[in-house]
Amino acid sequence: MLNTLYQLAQEEKLISNPSFEMKPVAWTVMLNPDGTLAGTDFLSNQELGPVEYTASGKEKRRREITRRLLIPRQFVIETGAGRTSGAYAYFLVDKADYVFGLPPGSPDATPQTDEKAQAKHDLFIQRIVDCYAATQVGALDAILTFLREIRANGLPIPLPESVASNDQFAFKVLPEIEHYVHEHPDIMAYWEKAANPEPPADAPRQTCLVTGQTFTHASLFPLVKGIPGPGRAGTGLVSFNKKSFDSYGWDGGENAPISPYASQSIATALNRLMDPAFETQEGNKLPKRHEHIAKDTAIAYWPKGFWVTHLDKHEGSFSNLLASSWKGIEPQRDDASPFHAFTLTGLKGRIIVRDHFETTAIQLWENLNFHYQSLQIEPITRPAKGKDLPPLYSTRGLLETTVLDGKTDNISPPLAVQFFQAIHKGPKYPFPGSLIHKALERARAEIHDDSWRSSFRADVRAALLKAYLIRNHEFTTTSLHRAMNPKEDKSAYLLGRIFSCFGEMQRLANLPRTVNSDLTTKFYSKFFARPLATYSRLNESYVRHYKAALKNKGAQATGLAIRLNNEFETITRALKIDEVASSFSTKEQALFTVGFHHQNHWNKRKGEDRVAWLEHLGLDPYNDTLLIAPLKETQTANA
Repeated sequence: MLNTLYQLAQEEKLISNPSFEMKPVAWTVMLNPDGTLAGTDFLSNQELGPVEYTASGKEKRRREITRRLLIPRQFVIETGAGRTSGAYAYFLVDKADYVFGLPPGSPDATPQTDEKAQAKHDLFIQRIVDCYAATQVGALDAILTFLREIRANGLPIPLPESVASNDQFAFKVLPEIEHYVHEHPDIMAYWEKAANPEPPADAPRQTCLVTGQTFTHASLFPLVKGIPGPGRAGTGLVSFNKKSFDSYGWDGGENAPISPYASQSIATALNRLMDPAFETQEGNKLPKRHEHIAKDTAIAYWPKGFWVTHLDKHEGSFSNLLASSWKGIEPQRDDASPFHAFTLTGLKGRIIVRDHFETTAIQLWENLNFHYQSLQIEPITRPAKGKDLPPLYSTRGLLETTVLDGKTDNISPPLAVQFFQAIHKGPKYPFPGSLIHKALERARAEIHDDSWRSSFRADVRAALLKAYLIRNHEFTTTSLHRAMNPKEDKSAYLLGRIFSCFGEMQRLANLPRTVNSDLTTKFYSKFFARPLATYSRLNESYVRHYKAALKNKGAQATGLAIRLNNEFETITRALKIDEVASSFSTKEQALFTVGFHHQNHWNKRKGEDRVAWLEHLGLDPYNDTLLIAPLKETQTANA
């Protein structure tokens, strides 16, 4: 994995100068040559992001983004990593509590009296003093004058109210307004030398496991930002910063030596994957290459060749690509361009690598295509007026249907990782059983909810359960279609269809009123636990509802009731009662749910649509062996 990330850093030229890095700098301090503040305020580096549009074509509200600058690399020279709890000033660009010795919200004209804050300010000033002594660049003298005045008398003006605690400040000195002080050639040369001190002649040499080159100065692994979880400010992938990590006579990273340059390259590559707007040191913006799959877990991927082009058309998101109609794209059969994926969870002290997956373009396409085909299902939910349905098959959306209220924060990271692994690794990898149990639990819990969102989640959940049956069991995309299969005679599927008929007949019996006590919602969970007993009980209610639907309901309702009853009787004759278990297994619950969904969709289809679907399956619509109500060849659209 480390070698793969190092290759990414080299191929995308993420580090052209190891002594510098691209970082957002929120504020510019513009000074006069005499060290006084030019103007009446600090200059904000916030700018409007690019124009984005919704699915309906409306322009979204533009986000404010912070301009990124190439600044001296912010790290502790002695360790190679970022600063931790101790005070350590960065060179010429830093946060307010170091640059001014005052945190955001501090008043003007009030000098700092706290000793710890004064120590931070002194450290920042001393770095500039050392650079000025070595370079004699006049702009540094102006900055020193400004900072010493702050130390004595406080800020000349208050910091803007919008300054955040982690906002960075950089300096410009007039008359130079195009470039920052840290960009002066002499200052850059000074910093390159300071950031890369010569090791002692007698320093022991080690061989880097990643590059194969020798090095002398060991360092901590730089922090990686953007990993979801509690360590969002920066988390280490590798850490030997405490004695408790030493064992078996090995000190620090001696058991797996990695050079400072390799460590920086690997961390930069991970930062690039996790940053939605990463810029190289040359200012080239690179596309997003990660997705959050749970509250504290994300998948980062590095594609090459075929996948790069198609991902970038979908905002770099595999979920968007998967959810769209991409069946027409396919790599060459011999396309071996690699694809790497890393699943990462962030903790306070470390990054957990849950999975490293490597494959080829064609193999991944085949795996995703199988997954996509397995999910195909006809939705029951109708889109709102003037809108399209959201994507049915986004991976994150599928996971959201398995948790309370569809909230991503409720998704279990281990289950999400296993789900992604199965999708990317192919048909032989089953979906985790625990995830399917959760999906079925939510199906039972939300059957009472008649909201649009709940209905849409039910459609997505039915697609997930259908894909589970195809992947984990003996079903195929030709035995479980996206809509009704009139030849499927498994008991759980037929009982799901029968249960749909029970609910539809109750609705017809009560037209034009809505039903206060819907037996579908009342008995859904009971059907899972005691299918035979529930079937027998509802059978009696069905007879009463059928008689009521035939009585004084008008010609249309009567015709629908007769057709539904014909279908009900056809399904019932095919049902093998002696094969029905006393309670449903997970597989049978999923099959029942798919049958229930298919019949609900079938009930809403017009006659010509039913005929067209059966012909699409290559079946004779008028074959009386099909497990549906007989269709008439002269059937009209209102039949």
